[in-house]
Amino acid sequence: MKKILLADDSPISRNLMKTLLLKDYEVLEAQNGNQALSIAKENIINLFLLDLNMPDMSGITLTKELRKESQYQNTPIIILTSEVRDERKQEGKEAGVNGWIVKDVDQEKLLDVIKRII
Repeated sequence: MKKILLADDSPISRNLMKTLLLKDYEVLEAQNGNQALSIAKENIINLFLLDLNMPDMSGITLTKELRKESQYQNTPIIILTSEVRDERKQEGKEAGVNGWIVKDVDQEKLLDVIKRII
């Protein structure tokens, strides 16, 4: 079963996403960027779903750190956020983010995107 690492400081957001994903994927959770990086180093992750604004390490900074790891240079990374400014999206793209999805996304659409990329 494919593994998804879900990193979000909001327990409500994590629980909603986890419930959506659990029937098709193994879901690992982190409440901040540092915890997510540790989990990624101890597991083989097939997809990262990262919140942009987290304590300790933002989703963009975490993306940069993940891209330094040889096993994650090509692993899909999607930012889930309420942030819509183009300059933040560009910053994410430059860091190595593959997708940018605004929270409160249609659940079926999100599942379709995930199925296509992993």
